[in-house]
Amino acid sequence: EWIELPRSSPLVGLTVATCRIRSTTGATIVAILRESGSLATPHPDEVLRAEDTMVVIGRPESFDEIRRLVVEGPDPD
Repeated sequence: EWIELPRSSPLVGLTVATCRIRSTTGATIVAILRESGSLATPHPDEVLRAEDTMVVIGRPESFDEIRRLVVEGPDPD
């Protein structure tokens, strides 16, 4: 699934690890597509940028939860 990060997303500026997609949904970001190029298997410390497109694999039901994270951000601890 390809999921774009709008400028308004609270995930912009967070790292792959701190956005908590994997721990929240079980899905994995396998690549990040950017205007400047693509990153395959991004490192957990990679910072997400506005207008990145995340290439995510997981169960189909996890994609709605990822879209929620893109809009609302991860739940605070």
